Amino acid sequence: MINAISVRGVAGLADDTVELRLRSLRLVAGWVLILSLGLTLTKTYAGQGTTYAAVWMLFEFLSIPVIVLLLIWWRLEIRKVLLDLPALPGWLQKSAQHSGGLKGYLFTALGGLYLVFIFSR
Repeated sequence: MINAISVRGVAGLADDTVELRLRSLRLVAGWVLILSLGLTLTKTYAGQGTTYAAVWMLFEFLSIPVIVLLLIWWRLEIRKVLLDLPALPGWLQKSAQHSGGLKGYLFTALGGLYLVFIFSR
């Protein structure tokens, strides 16, 4: 969504990443729907106590694969946008250079957070 706003096309549809953005929004919206349904059912049938907290913790744990999937989808785009920026901090220059392995995913996540921060300012 931040990327769509920054592109400033017709509702952000003038960019090459339209399909990627829509797929990501569908994934996140589906995840939030499942989370809210699970919490609502837990609250309705078990109350808002220990079971509710356990379901919340379970969904926090299960959100890790969703985040990893988003990183896999957006990895190349994040790297491309980072390389197009005029001035990168030193710690982000490493993230633009790493492209594989666990470090690559960590640096992609850091680069994505940096881009969210920069584009939201």
